[in-house]
Amino acid sequence: MKRLKGTVLLLLAFVMVGVFAVVGPAVAETIGDAVYANNSAEINWGGLSISGALTEYGDYYSWSRAYTTDYWGLPASPETPPYFSDYKDDGSPTSISASSGSVADNNFSSASSSTSASVISTFAKAVASVPGDAFSADGLAQRGQAYLLDSTETFTFSIPYQISQILHAYTDTANAGYAYGYVRAWLQLRLYNSVTREYEQIGKLDTQYEVHNLSYDNFTLNPPLAGTLSLLYAGTAGQYILLEAGVDARSAVQKDVVPIPGAAWLLLSGLLGLVGVKRFGKDS
Repeated sequence: MKRLKGTVLLLLAFVMVGVFAVVGPAVAETIGDAVYANNSAEINWGGLSISGALTEYGDYYSWSRAYTTDYWGLPASPETPPYFSDYKDDGSPTSISASSGSVADNNFSSASSSTSASVISTFAKAVASVPGDAFSADGLAQRGQAYLLDSTETFTFSIPYQISQILHAYTDTANAGYAYGYVRAWLQLRLYNSVTREYEQIGKLDTQYEVHNLSYDNFTLNPPLAGTLSLLYAGTAGQYILLEAGVDARSAVQKDVVPIPGAAWLLLSGLLGLVGVKRFGKDS
């Protein structure tokens, strides 16, 4: 009986050594290239063009938000924590950034957003190179300015934008992973309601691009999308309107766990079979 126990322990030790020899330490180390997602957007507030007679009014604001996580996950809404934000209702510049992860194993996520007198911008990047790891990043920035319409006419609001998206993932089993990217630039117009005392949306235009999961090995929005967002509004003298523009960027990545090769499972089952045969022979 003691010899049987010794044989079983020896065989189990051999199994563990054999599996490690076949699988190797790859699960705990970086293999191949990293899975990554890089999204950015920018609106040229300084390039805002308005046709029509109007005057800047006192209601204006700037807002930026950024957050990162060390898992695949994004909040259900911009107000859901955890996030970092910087809101200023005096229209002065805002700037916020967040980061997480480990530089040592090349896993990280970073996000930043900012507003200024000339530019509204945001950036979100996530990288995962260690199997089983996942990261995500999110950034948003926007700015608003109120105006008093001085005449009854059709007003035109135009503003330049640029968005960029680069994603990289694999379809092969050794380096498989997932990458998600979302990027958007938008322009919105609100009309002041004297009854509710709120600005209510009357028009919105946006351009967005989204890539999800793994139907590609590499995806690049190259050259970056660039253009102009324009809104028309048939206004009436004396109305108050709020013009808003903003950018969003989201990234998420996940590196798949390296599967144990079929040869390792075959070796394991074979050795366990030998243990069973040995026990059967001893018992009989």
